[in-house]
Amino acid sequence: MKRYTILILITIVCIGLYGCAQTPEAINRDGVLSAQTDVDVKVNQAVSDGTKIGFSELRNNIPERVERECSSSDNVIRRIGAQVMLPEAETLTKYRLAPMVVDIDQLLAIFFQERVNEAVYDSESSFEGSPSYVITNEDKTVLYEGLSIKSKMNSLTPAYLSYSHNYSVLNSNGNPVYDPSLPVIDEQNAYSILISLLNQLNIRDITIVETSSMDNGRIIHFDFLPQFTEYLVAPDANSQDVIYGRADVSTRQVETIYGNFLQVKADEQLVEQLLPFNKIVDVAMIQLAQDKSPYEILVDEIHLCHKYVLDEVANTVYAVPAWVFVEKTRRLSVDFTGAKGETFKDIMQFIIIDAVSGQIFNSESNGLDNLMLNGV
Repeated sequence: MKRYTILILITIVCIGLYGCAQTPEAINRDGVLSAQTDVDVKVNQAVSDGTKIGFSELRNNIPERVERECSSSDNVIRRIGAQVMLPEAETLTKYRLAPMVVDIDQLLAIFFQERVNEAVYDSESSFEGSPSYVITNEDKTVLYEGLSIKSKMNSLTPAYLSYSHNYSVLNSNGNPVYDPSLPVIDEQNAYSILISLLNQLNIRDITIVETSSMDNGRIIHFDFLPQFTEYLVAPDANSQDVIYGRADVSTRQVETIYGNFLQVKADEQLVEQLLPFNKIVDVAMIQLAQDKSPYEILVDEIHLCHKYVLDEVANTVYAVPAWVFVEKTRRLSVDFTGAKGETFKDIMQFIIIDAVSGQIFNSESNGLDNLMLNGV
């Protein structure tokens, strides 16, 4: 599994929807026109000459490394010393995501396998357009396995899937208690089990956003996004409202999986009107300079990715090309009581910039310490 370790995650606020028109005095934020900030004005000025180039020219003129430096208003250093990472792709596209048309019988066979004939319709959990099926234990009192397809959850999730195996026992924190006899599993093995299941669901590739070990190493938890091209997908803390997947994996199987990841790529188009890379770096420097953090910031990776963006007017999710600048900051550690510790830890954040317009998908930390963006 080829890995790009990027970031901590982040609350991402879309500063402008891809392809939406806006006036010089206002900017579109999540479908609402609002006053431009000083950063918006500076970004508009940085890209105002209107220069656009094709993908081949962009690729041929990207340096292996970028070295830039600036200071915040408080004279704290912000520096880019980064390798630029692009996939081995000949083209760059944008596309629309469309909910997958699911076959309930096929899903039941995939998840319940040889016990599929034991699955019964769960009238208590089902409602119109959202069927649920369960297998119970011998006395029919405890849920053994359950599969739910919430096809009318909202307009963007006609294929929200939720599956759990022996998920009825919860601990005091509301988390599932798994079989204590399960052996320890490593991340690579867990990934292979997860991708095998997803391939059966016609999800051929994914971007792993975060992994974590649970139950003393017996479970690996994955946050993931469906990936439809060679380009990784930039993670989004708001992705539960758009596209996302979560899974817990043991040596036995995928124990739980849920989310709105049953999607297909539609209406793919080549993107040949891109901002020159030096303009993108200028925009990143503007964002870095306005950061109020008292700590020095280093950007040490730059990636060209896709970003899933919700167009609330069209009620559609689009994948748009975006540059991801990975920030690394050393901050004084804080324990759970709020007291300051005596050690520093690395915190990662990132700046995401629309590769066509130069608009910033602004971000700030949500408290995670280790977020990974992995490519397979």
